[in-house]
Amino acid sequence: PKPVRKERAGRLRAAGEAALGRYLEGQLGRTVSVLVERHGRGHTEGFAAFRFAEDEERRPSPGRIVEAIGLRVEDGMLAGRLAA
Repeated sequence: PKPVRKERAGRLRAAGEAALGRYLEGQLGRTVSVLVERHGRGHTEGFAAFRFAEDEERRPSPGRIVEAIGLRVEDGMLAGRLAA
């Protein structure tokens, strides 16, 4: 029945969001490799979305793989800076 499907789908989405949150929290403070994409964003080797905190002129160029440190979780993605 449709109500049962909707309820199960909601539980599955909630479980997925919780698992993503735990994964991202576990990445905080770690150095990760990030494939830089556009607009100061990219993806880690584990496919987590990453947003760079650097000013636009200091952000790495798209297409590069750089080392970065996740500092916080924002909107379902890691936010951080380039590793020293």
